[in-house]
Amino acid sequence: MFKYQSKIKHSASMMVSYIRGLILRCLCSNISVSRDFYLGSGVELFFEEDAAIVSRDFGDFVHHKESSMFAVEGAPTAVNIGGRVPFLYMEHPHRSSSKIRLKKEAKLVVGKNVSVCPGFHFHVWAGKDLILCDHTYVGNDVLIATKHGVELGKGSMVGRGSQIIDYDGHPCWSSDEDGSDISIGGKSAPIKIGSKVWIGFNTTILKGVTIGDGAVVGMGSVVTSDIPAGALAAGNPAKIIKKGVKWRLY
Repeated sequence: MFKYQSKIKHSASMMVSYIRGLILRCLCSNISVSRDFYLGSGVELFFEEDAAIVSRDFGDFVHHKESSMFAVEGAPTAVNIGGRVPFLYMEHPHRSSSKIRLKKEAKLVVGKNVSVCPGFHFHVWAGKDLILCDHTYVGNDVLIATKHGVELGKGSMVGRGSQIIDYDGHPCWSSDEDGSDISIGGKSAPIKIGSKVWIGFNTTILKGVTIGDGAVVGMGSVVTSDIPAGALAAGNPAKIIKKGVKWRLY
């Protein structure tokens, strides 16, 4: 009985999310997504002038056969932002709300078959893009904050509670012996995440990092330097543990 109740609850939740997304697409010129668009009821939108959510075709991509598990069953090109996804066994408590904050001329660009779980916070600075390519999955309570723009490559997964931040935040400094100030913070640099990258739960990725295609980052890691394609990295700071690894959805 519980199994069927869960399915009914999930279907009702997705229908509400779809209707909300449809209404917003009709009423809001800031949302231009040329496919089924599901927007969770807890998603708060903060758009400055000329900011927008848009869709983009990223072309052909050969991914593992289970890629259709993402987004909404039966709608392989759908975009699901902040609604429940078919991973019912992966349901976790999450923040009471999800937020998309796009400053002037910033964009959230989404490919096909994209899923973003509830509790996420996306903050994109003026004139920059947060790009979620085809078949990407973002788990519960993920924070992505960018001053330069972040791209999450095709088929990549970001585990719940992770943070991707390409700037230091508040500036800080120390005083030299002669009393002059030395800046030791307040910097920023772009982050690039390749295709089919698996980022484990509660991982932090900091400014200037490039993660190569097919890499795996262990849960709880703090990534401060590049990770090459096909490498397994973990730790604080993250270090390369093994090269030539491969992974797939179970």
